[in-house]
Amino acid sequence: EPGARYAQTFTLAQDADHPTTLTATFEAVPEGTRVRVEHGGWDASNAARRAHFADWPLILSHLPK
Repeated sequence: EPGARYAQTFTLAQDADHPTTLTATFEAVPEGTRVRVEHGGWDASNAARRAHFADWPLILSHLPK
C-alpha cells in the first residue's frame, strides 16, 4: 500500500524455507509521520531463531524521532 504500508518476507539469519515477515506502517500525525515496524510470522518452523532478533528496540533507537 504505497504511502501507508510496506511488507516483505524476511530471511536474514534464517532458513529461507521458513521466513518471517517484516512490516512497516506509516501514519500521518501532527508531529510528522509515525512509523511502526513489526517482525512477525513466527511459527514452530522458525521459532528457535526468534531469540536472535531481540535487539530490534536497540536497532530502532538509533533512528531519528
